[in-house]
Order: sequence, then structure tokens, then C-alpha cells
Amino acid sequence: MLYQYSVVWLHVDMLILVAACVLLFIIGVLLIERKPSLGRGLSTLAVVVVAGLLLLTFTGAIATTPYTLIDTALLASDRIFNFSIPAVLEWTHARPRWLMTLQLAYYSWTPQTVLLPLILGFTLQRKLLLRYLNFLGLTMLIGGMIYYFFPTTGPSSVLSSPYFPLEELRMREVYDAIHRGDDLKHMITGFVSMPSFHTVNGVVFILMLWRWLMSNLSSIWVVPVAVFGIIVNVLLITATMALGFHYVVDIIAGAVLAISCWFVLPYMEKKSEGVIFK
Repeated sequence: MLYQYSVVWLHVDMLILVAACVLLFIIGVLLIERKPSLGRGLSTLAVVVVAGLLLLTFTGAIATTPYTLIDTALLASDRIFNFSIPAVLEWTHARPRWLMTLQLAYYSWTPQTVLLPLILGFTLQRKLLLRYLNFLGLTMLIGGMIYYFFPTTGPSSVLSSPYFPLEELRMREVYDAIHRGDDLKHMITGFVSMPSFHTVNGVVFILMLWRWLMSNLSSIWVVPVAVFGIIVNVLLITATMALGFHYVVDIIAGAVLAISCWFVLPYMEKKSEGVIFK
């Protein structure tokens, strides 16, 4: 254990995985000239895995914030919007097919986040790939700092409903355990936050899919695939509230962060004479 809190796992096998990724990256770079698609894909895979490990460490470190929870303020903002999470949860769970659809959309976040850079790498979309990686880094840095000073453990910590997801119910337990210095028995791979990172990624997926759609309107297969992807991500954003993971303001803040960062990135890249992460 290399960190103060047991919530962050830096085991030897993780270091071995990083070493393997470095080797894979070198192989990918060496293959780029002879087999561009394979070389770029392998190097991208290595970067994505290392970025995932860094994200896991960053998430765990941020989750150890000592600041006071702001859930009561976020709940008050929901009331301003006349939005009741318990009522929405009850309505959603009374419709099993709708519930299943939202769950599938919500949990598509991880495969989408992992697969998108790999697809961009294997299809040699270098400029868009770098834009996406820059976007993830920038939004995680800003969003993580917001969470650090204004942490939340989600609606289940201030509201009561039998329909809250198990992982949402665990957040307050994990938060309290961290600050008691307990040795946690399970791993935390994320945190409920304001802004919502599901919303951040859902919005950027929609922006990228829309751009792809507008550039390929004559394609028989691109149009249905892009439209399907956009619908999935609209449902993903909807699910963050309908399944009880987030307050309304989390979604608004996530959308504002995503749109702001996506459109400011070209300016930042130009100022840095290329990209933020070369």
C-alpha cells in the first residue's frame, strides 16, 4: 500500500500493468509506419489503460476530501426545480421495461468511454482522438477539484427510498469509513459528484456523434449508428436522475462543463501550438 488511504490501491500488479503498457506503446509506435492502423490502435490501447489507472488513483485521492458534504444544498436546488427524486424512482420502478432501458444506457458509460478512443485510434482519427483525451483530462481535473471542495454522496444520503441503487447507498458508508480511517473491504472506482461525470461524457459523446452524423449524411450505415448512439446517450443522461444517482444541478453542471471544455479546447490547443497532451 503506497498511499495514506486504503481507498487507493497501488498494488505491485498495477505497476506491472503500467510496465506492460509502456512496452505495448513502444511496439505500437514502431508499427505505425508499416501498419498505421494496428500501430496507432496498440499505442492508443496502452495510453487508455494507463489513463484509467491514473484516473482510478485520482478518484480515490479526491474521495478522501475532508470538506463538509453539500447534499442539503443540492437537495434544496432540486426543490427549486420542483423535482422529487423519490417520486421519480417510484415511477421508474413501476415500469420494468423503462427501468431496464435506463439501466442499460447508464452502464454503457464505461464501455463507451473505453471503446471510443480505441475506435479513433484504429481508424487513424488522430486529431479527434487527441481532442477527446484532452477533453477527458481537462474535465476530470476541473470536475475533480469541484468535488474536492464541494463533496456529495448523492441523494440517498438525505432522502429515503427503497429504490436507490446499491452502489449509491454505499457512497455515504464509504465516505464515512474513509474519514474514520477504516480499512475498506471493497474498492471505490468512482464517486457521486457535482458535476455528474456521466453527464459530462454523455454530452461529449452526443457532440462527437452529431459531428460524425453531419459529416456522413449520405452514408447508409453511419446515420442509423450515429442516431442510435445519440439516443443511448440522451437516455444515459436521463438515467443519472431517474435511477437516483444525481440531483438536477449535477446534470446541469455536467452539461455546462462538457460544452464549455469541448468548445474552449481548440483555443487552448492553438495557444499550446498543438494539443494539451502531445
